[in-house]
Amino acid sequence: MFYAAARITPDAVAIDGPDTILRYGELRKQVDALACALQDLDSTPQSRVGICGYNSIEHLIALLATMAAGKVWVPLNPRDSKDELDAKLDAAKPSILILDEDCENKVTPLAPNILYGWGGGAKEIDTVDGKISRYYNKIPISFNLKSKDTQAIKFTGGSSGKPKGVLQPYRAWVTGAACMIHELGLRSSDRYLLAAPITHGTSCYVTPTLAVGGTLVLGSFLGKKSFYHFYSADRDFYDACRNWRIRKFSAFEAFDLRRGPDAARKNSGNQVCFW
Repeated sequence: MFYAAARITPDAVAIDGPDTILRYGELRKQVDALACALQDLDSTPQSRVGICGYNSIEHLIALLATMAAGKVWVPLNPRDSKDELDAKLDAAKPSILILDEDCENKVTPLAPNILYGWGGGAKEIDTVDGKISRYYNKIPISFNLKSKDTQAIKFTGGSSGKPKGVLQPYRAWVTGAACMIHELGLRSSDRYLLAAPITHGTSCYVTPTLAVGGTLVLGSFLGKKSFYHFYSADRDFYDACRNWRIRKFSAFEAFDLRRGPDAARKNSGNQVCFW
Protein backbone atom coordinates (compact mmCIF):
# COMPACT_ATOMS: atom_id res chain seq x y z
CA MET A 1 0.00 0.00 0.00
CA PHE A 2 3.02 2.30 0.34
CA TYR A 3 4.17 1.80 -3.26
CA ALA A 4 2.14 4.78 -4.49
CA ALA A 5 3.83 7.08 -1.95
CA ALA A 6 7.22 5.63 -2.92
CA ARG A 7 6.52 6.45 -6.55
CA ILE A 8 5.16 9.97 -5.93
CA THR A 9 7.50 11.13 -3.13
CA PRO A 10 10.57 8.84 -3.13
CA ASP A 11 12.64 11.36 -1.15
CA ALA A 12 10.12 11.78 1.68
CA VAL A 13 11.00 10.16 5.03
CA ALA A 14 9.13 6.88 5.52
CA ILE A 15 10.78 5.59 8.71
CA ASP A 16 12.63 7.68 11.29
CA GLY A 17 14.57 5.14 13.35
CA PRO A 18 17.00 5.34 16.25
CA ASP A 19 20.04 5.18 13.97
CA THR A 20 18.66 5.45 10.44
CA ILE A 21 16.32 7.56 8.37
CA LEU A 22 14.79 5.55 5.54
CA ARG A 23 13.14 7.38 2.66
CA TYR A 24 10.30 5.96 0.58
CA GLY A 25 12.34 5.19 -2.52
CA GLU A 26 14.96 3.30 -0.53
CA LEU A 27 12.30 1.56 1.59
CA ARG A 28 10.70 0.19 -1.56
CA LYS A 29 14.03 -1.13 -2.85
CA GLN A 30 14.77 -2.88 0.46
CA VAL A 31 11.26 -4.32 0.72
CA ASP A 32 11.44 -5.61 -2.86
CA ALA A 33 14.87 -7.14 -2.22
CA LEU A 34 13.77 -9.00 0.90
CA ALA A 35 10.55 -10.10 -0.84
CA CYS A 36 12.71 -11.67 -3.59
CA ALA A 37 14.74 -13.46 -0.93
CA LEU A 38 11.59 -14.82 0.72
CA GLN A 39 10.31 -16.06 -2.65
CA ASP A 40 13.63 -17.81 -3.28
CA LEU A 41 13.46 -19.49 0.12
CA ASP A 42 9.91 -20.68 -0.58
CA SER A 43 8.37 -20.06 -4.00
CA THR A 44 4.86 -21.09 -2.91
CA PRO A 45 2.33 -18.21 -2.83
CA GLN A 46 0.53 -17.85 0.50
CA SER A 47 3.21 -19.79 2.38
CA ARG A 48 3.70 -18.46 5.89
CA VAL A 49 6.38 -16.23 7.40
CA GLY A 50 6.67 -16.00 11.18
CA ILE A 51 8.24 -12.81 12.57
CA CYS A 52 9.32 -12.63 16.21
CA GLY A 53 11.05 -9.37 17.10
CA TYR A 54 10.94 -5.96 18.70
CA ASN A 55 10.04 -2.71 16.95
CA SER A 56 12.85 -2.06 14.49
CA ILE A 57 13.38 -0.99 10.89
CA GLU A 58 14.24 -4.61 10.05
CA HIS A 59 10.92 -5.73 11.52
CA LEU A 60 8.96 -3.19 9.48
CA ILE A 61 10.80 -4.17 6.28
CA ALA A 62 10.17 -7.86 6.99
CA LEU A 63 6.43 -7.25 7.50
CA LEU A 64 6.12 -5.27 4.26
CA ALA A 65 8.30 -7.76 2.35
CA THR A 66 6.13 -10.65 3.52
CA MET A 67 3.11 -9.01 1.90
CA ALA A 68 5.07 -7.96 -1.20
CA ALA A 69 6.15 -11.59 -1.64
CA GLY A 70 2.52 -12.75 -1.56
CA LYS A 71 3.01 -14.61 1.70
CA VAL A 72 1.05 -14.86 4.94
CA TRP A 73 2.34 -12.92 7.95
CA VAL A 74 2.41 -14.73 11.31
CA PRO A 75 3.18 -12.17 14.08
CA LEU A 76 4.88 -13.70 17.12
CA ASN A 77 5.13 -11.55 20.22
CA PRO A 78 8.49 -11.95 22.03
CA ARG A 79 6.75 -11.14 25.31
CA ASP A 80 5.00 -14.52 25.13
CA SER A 81 6.45 -17.55 26.87
CA LYS A 82 8.41 -20.15 24.93
CA ASP A 83 5.54 -22.62 25.29
CA GLU A 84 3.06 -20.07 23.91
CA LEU A 85 5.29 -19.22 20.96
CA ASP A 86 6.00 -22.88 20.20
CA ALA A 87 2.26 -23.62 20.25
CA LYS A 88 1.64 -20.81 17.75
CA LEU A 89 4.46 -22.02 15.52
CA ASP A 90 3.08 -25.55 15.63
CA ALA A 91 -0.38 -24.30 14.69
CA ALA A 92 0.69 -21.88 11.92
CA LYS A 93 3.60 -23.95 10.56
CA PRO A 94 5.53 -21.11 8.85
CA SER A 95 8.09 -22.17 6.25
CA ILE A 96 10.24 -19.12 7.08
CA LEU A 97 10.99 -17.68 10.51
CA ILE A 98 12.55 -14.23 11.06
CA LEU A 99 13.98 -13.66 14.55
CA ASP A 100 15.74 -10.94 16.48
CA GLU A 101 18.96 -12.23 18.01
CA ASP A 102 17.61 -12.08 21.57
CA CYS A 103 14.43 -13.88 20.50
CA GLU A 104 16.29 -16.96 19.28
CA ASN A 105 16.06 -18.73 22.64
CA LYS A 106 12.37 -17.91 22.98
CA VAL A 107 11.25 -20.35 20.28
CA THR A 108 11.96 -23.83 19.02
CA PRO A 109 13.06 -23.25 15.39
CA LEU A 110 10.46 -25.45 13.70
CA ALA A 111 10.60 -23.61 10.35
CA PRO A 112 13.02 -24.96 7.70
CA ASN A 113 14.32 -21.46 6.87
CA ILE A 114 15.62 -19.08 9.55
CA LEU A 115 16.60 -15.43 9.06
CA TYR A 116 17.81 -13.01 11.70
CA GLY A 117 16.66 -9.43 12.09
CA TRP A 118 18.10 -7.03 14.64
CA GLY A 119 21.65 -8.06 15.58
CA GLY A 120 21.49 -11.75 14.75
CA GLY A 121 22.77 -14.46 12.47
CA ALA A 122 26.05 -16.31 12.37
CA LYS A 123 26.46 -15.48 8.69
CA GLU A 124 25.58 -12.25 6.91
CA ILE A 125 23.53 -14.15 4.32
CA ASP A 126 21.30 -15.42 7.14
CA THR A 127 20.30 -11.89 8.16
CA VAL A 128 17.66 -9.51 6.82
CA ASP A 129 20.40 -7.03 5.91
CA GLY A 130 22.39 -9.74 4.16
CA LYS A 131 19.43 -10.80 2.05
CA ILE A 132 18.65 -7.19 1.15
CA SER A 133 22.24 -6.68 -0.05
CA ARG A 134 22.20 -9.85 -2.12
CA TYR A 135 18.85 -9.15 -3.83
CA TYR A 136 19.10 -5.37 -4.03
CA ASN A 137 17.47 -3.84 -7.16
CA LYS A 138 15.59 -7.08 -7.90
CA ILE A 139 11.80 -7.11 -8.26
CA PRO A 140 9.64 -9.83 -6.66
CA ILE A 141 7.17 -11.93 -8.61
CA SER A 142 3.67 -10.49 -8.41
CA PHE A 143 0.89 -12.98 -7.67
CA ASN A 144 -2.75 -12.37 -8.53
CA LEU A 145 -4.04 -12.69 -4.98
CA LYS A 146 -7.73 -12.20 -4.26
CA SER A 147 -9.30 -10.09 -1.53
CA LYS A 148 -10.41 -13.28 0.22
CA ASP A 149 -6.86 -14.66 0.36
CA THR A 150 -5.13 -14.68 3.74
CA GLN A 151 -2.92 -11.74 4.66
CA ALA A 152 -2.10 -12.77 8.24
CA ILE A 153 -2.71 -15.36 10.91
CA LYS A 154 -3.26 -13.56 14.20
CA PHE A 155 -3.69 -15.31 17.51
CA THR A 156 -6.20 -14.38 20.19
CA GLY A 157 -5.04 -13.63 23.71
CA GLY A 158 -6.34 -16.91 25.08
CA SER A 159 -8.71 -15.33 27.62
CA SER A 160 -11.33 -18.01 26.86
CA GLY A 161 -8.86 -20.88 26.67
CA LYS A 162 -5.85 -21.54 24.44
CA PRO A 163 -4.93 -18.82 21.90
CA LYS A 164 -6.70 -19.41 18.62
CA GLY A 165 -5.33 -18.56 15.18
CA VAL A 166 -7.56 -16.26 13.14
CA LEU A 167 -7.15 -16.03 9.36
CA GLN A 168 -7.26 -12.36 8.34
CA PRO A 169 -8.02 -11.81 4.63
CA TYR A 170 -6.62 -8.98 2.57
CA ARG A 171 -10.15 -7.54 2.43
CA ALA A 172 -10.09 -6.94 6.19
CA TRP A 173 -6.55 -5.50 6.12
CA VAL A 174 -7.29 -3.01 3.34
CA THR A 175 -10.68 -2.04 4.79
CA GLY A 176 -9.10 -1.48 8.20
CA ALA A 177 -6.35 0.67 6.70
CA ALA A 178 -8.87 2.80 4.81
CA CYS A 179 -10.92 3.30 7.98
CA MET A 180 -7.82 4.32 9.95
CA ILE A 181 -6.85 6.88 7.32
CA HIS A 182 -10.33 8.38 7.43
CA GLU A 183 -10.98 8.24 11.18
CA LEU A 184 -7.54 9.52 12.23
CA GLY A 185 -7.31 12.04 9.41
CA LEU A 186 -3.88 10.73 8.47
CA ARG A 187 -1.94 12.84 6.00
CA SER A 188 1.56 13.03 4.57
CA SER A 189 2.72 15.57 7.17
CA ASP A 190 1.96 13.21 10.08
CA ARG A 191 4.72 11.64 12.16
CA TYR A 192 3.29 8.55 13.83
CA LEU A 193 5.03 6.98 16.81
CA LEU A 194 4.60 3.22 17.20
CA ALA A 195 4.64 3.11 20.99
CA ALA A 196 3.36 -0.47 21.17
CA PRO A 197 4.63 -3.71 19.62
CA ILE A 198 4.24 -4.24 15.87
CA THR A 199 3.26 -7.81 16.77
CA HIS A 200 0.24 -6.43 18.63
CA GLY A 201 -2.71 -4.58 17.06
CA THR A 202 -0.42 -1.63 16.37
CA SER A 203 0.51 -3.33 13.09
CA CYS A 204 -2.72 -2.02 11.58
CA TYR A 205 -1.26 1.52 11.79
CA VAL A 206 1.85 0.68 9.76
CA THR A 207 0.32 0.59 6.29
CA PRO A 208 -2.17 3.49 6.72
CA THR A 209 0.63 5.87 7.73
CA LEU A 210 2.84 4.75 4.86
CA ALA A 211 -0.08 4.70 2.39
CA VAL A 212 -0.60 8.46 2.83
CA GLY A 213 3.13 9.24 2.69
CA GLY A 214 3.52 9.90 6.43
CA THR A 215 6.46 9.03 8.68
CA LEU A 216 6.64 6.12 11.13
CA VAL A 217 8.86 7.03 14.09
CA LEU A 218 10.96 4.56 16.08
CA GLY A 219 12.49 7.12 18.40
CA SER A 220 15.92 6.66 19.95
CA PHE A 221 14.61 8.26 23.15
CA LEU A 222 12.47 5.15 23.66
CA GLY A 223 15.08 2.46 23.27
CA LYS A 224 14.62 -0.93 21.66
CA LYS A 225 12.65 -2.77 24.33
CA SER A 226 10.89 0.11 26.03
CA PHE A 227 7.98 -0.28 23.62
CA TYR A 228 7.01 -3.15 25.90
CA HIS A 229 7.30 -1.27 29.17
CA PHE A 230 4.96 1.72 28.95
CA TYR A 231 3.38 1.20 32.35
CA SER A 232 3.29 4.95 33.10
CA ALA A 233 3.33 8.08 31.02
CA ASP A 234 5.68 10.71 32.39
CA ARG A 235 6.57 14.24 31.39
CA ASP A 236 9.82 13.12 29.72
CA PHE A 237 7.86 11.07 27.22
CA TYR A 238 5.46 13.90 26.41
CA ASP A 239 8.34 16.37 26.03
CA ALA A 240 10.11 13.91 23.75
CA CYS A 241 6.96 13.62 21.61
CA ARG A 242 6.92 17.40 21.18
CA ASN A 243 10.65 17.50 20.37
CA TRP A 244 10.23 14.74 17.79
CA ARG A 245 7.16 16.51 16.35
CA ILE A 246 4.93 13.48 16.94
CA ARG A 247 1.33 14.18 15.90
CA LYS A 248 -0.11 10.75 16.69
CA PHE A 249 0.97 7.67 18.57
CA SER A 250 -0.41 4.30 19.61
CA ALA A 251 0.07 2.68 22.99
CA PHE A 252 -1.37 0.12 25.35
CA GLU A 253 -4.07 1.35 27.73
CA ALA A 254 -1.69 0.62 30.62
CA PHE A 255 0.58 3.30 29.19
CA ASP A 256 -1.34 6.01 31.03
CA LEU A 257 -3.17 3.95 33.61
CA ARG A 258 -2.71 6.52 36.37
CA ARG A 259 -4.21 9.40 34.42
CA GLY A 260 -6.30 7.79 31.69
CA PRO A 261 -6.62 8.42 27.93
CA ASP A 262 -7.88 11.99 28.33
CA ALA A 263 -4.80 12.93 30.34
CA ALA A 264 -2.52 11.40 27.72
CA ARG A 265 -4.15 13.41 24.96
CA LYS A 266 -4.06 16.61 27.00
CA ASN A 267 -0.47 16.23 28.17
CA SER A 268 1.00 15.18 24.84
CA GLY A 269 -1.14 17.35 22.58
CA ASN A 270 -1.42 14.33 20.28
CA GLN A 271 -4.07 11.98 19.00
CA VAL A 272 -3.67 8.75 20.94
CA CYS A 273 -4.80 5.28 19.88
CA PHE A 274 -4.90 2.87 22.82
CA TRP A 275 -4.75 -0.91 22.71
